[in-house]
Amino acid sequence: MKWSFQIGQFFGIPLKIHITFWLLLLFIGLVTGQQGGLRGGIQGILLVILLFGCVVLHELGHSLMAQHFGIGVRDIILLPIGGVSQMEKIPDEPQKELFISAIGPLISLSLAFFFFIVARMFELNFSLQQASLLSGNLLINLFWINLILGIFNLLPAFPMDGGRVLRALLAMRMEYLQATHIAVSIGQIFAVFFVFFGIFYNFWLALIGIFIYMGAEAEEHETILRRSLKKIPVNQAMITNYEKLSPEDHLSQAISIACHSLQMDFPVIQNSSLIGILSRDKLLSSMRDDSPETLIKEIMSTDFITISDTEPLEEAYAMINEIKGGFIPVMHGETFLGFINLEQIGKYHMLCGLGEK
Repeated sequence: MKWSFQIGQFFGIPLKIHITFWLLLLFIGLVTGQQGGLRGGIQGILLVILLFGCVVLHELGHSLMAQHFGIGVRDIILLPIGGVSQMEKIPDEPQKELFISAIGPLISLSLAFFFFIVARMFELNFSLQQASLLSGNLLINLFWINLILGIFNLLPAFPMDGGRVLRALLAMRMEYLQATHIAVSIGQIFAVFFVFFGIFYNFWLALIGIFIYMGAEAEEHETILRRSLKKIPVNQAMITNYEKLSPEDHLSQAISIACHSLQMDFPVIQNSSLIGILSRDKLLSSMRDDSPETLIKEIMSTDFITISDTEPLEEAYAMINEIKGGFIPVMHGETFLGFINLEQIGKYHMLCGLGEK
């Protein structure tokens, strides 16, 4: 994710903070500082930092469970709205999805229990009214926040963990797509309730409802797409009608092809072998920064990934998302056959009858 910076690493998983998180800290510090002075500002910032420490533990639970099942985790990113574990894929096996999804809320509830026990040792008041950014006790604040976070994430609605838990439980008894559809529908019922209730009582609840509704719909579309792509080999959908470049060609030749066709991604071929690629992003940046007479070998990328023509399109889809766009050359052994990108996957899905009804 752009504008995210790594601050550490746990169990081989990079921990990153989005730049907007620092803006949140600044905002909380200013607001609580204006109302409670220096002490209020420090307490507000400290509470946010401790809260996000709990969020990191929540996301680490998801990530470590995913690693246990052999699923790679690219990173954990902290945002103002919470944390995100970026996994290479969502497992189709219901049992794995159940364990991966459920562990996060269970960690949050366990943290709430821990803060409850510690607070009881100090005979603190657990009333929700005692929770406050300014004057509330940190233990009480952390108890309530983790309790609410754990319960909220267990709601059976995508994109919360509870939606995935519900789908996993349903998928143990029915087909995966049917389980997804039922879980999505239940989540959208919750979303409509939140929106209706929020309009009259709490504007933020209405926004959460909209977020849940859109997230549930996106999850269903994503699941249908992934299940469809799983059945199709890459060689059935790859682009085979393309213009290639040689390392001695000039940038102007790539620009000319792009101006008179839909192609903006180029394989670079020498002696019938693929030696580099020129992606759309690199082409556009070179048009801005380099001379039209620049040689392709000076701007092409030689560090790129490839995919076998017999791999399922689902794998290509995951790989392209991992490299955040671009295209992937398709190989049969050492022979270059064509390439695949997100646009081609989407077009093939739309035009060639992949979608399951």
